[in-house]
Amino acid sequence: MTSNARVAQLVEHRSEEPSVPGSSPGRGTAFAIRRIKQADANFVISSWVHNQRGSRVATLMGMSAWHGHYVPRVTRYVSEALQRDSSLRIDCLVVGDDDDAIIGWAATRGPVLDYVYIKAGGRRMGNASALLSAGSKPELRTHETPDSDRYFAKLGLPLDPYSFAEAIP
Repeated sequence: MTSNARVAQLVEHRSEEPSVPGSSPGRGTAFAIRRIKQADANFVISSWVHNQRGSRVATLMGMSAWHGHYVPRVTRYVSEALQRDSSLRIDCLVVGDDDDAIIGWAATRGPVLDYVYIKAGGRRMGNASALLSAGSKPELRTHETPDSDRYFAKLGLPLDPYSFAEAIP
């Protein structure tokens, strides 16, 4: 079974039972948070870029500027986060018994949340909150998506898209 199929199966099963992130929702399955590894890089880059493509910022930039400036910056960010001594950090929420089955990930710089992504089937289940509780409490966010607006409004996290440019010049 592919890791995406495994994630879909477990997320579907998880939604049937009340549970908290990191708990064992039946079948002995636990969820874990781990640092990004090289094998995750392509997934993180593609999900970040694809998920952000329809944002207001991308629309205002235009696609040529988007691909010329934003996509390379995301790629450099992920490459830098793979360095263990980096101030950039990407944590992945994975199925505990399948380290390659990623449910979502969060990119942070100390108290700055640069991005959080949860696969569609795992949203509104506490997965983003689980990821964000793994590090320091975010005080600022640099991105928005249609799915994230309500969540971040609830948390009261202000948006500063210009701060992302400081992460990777």
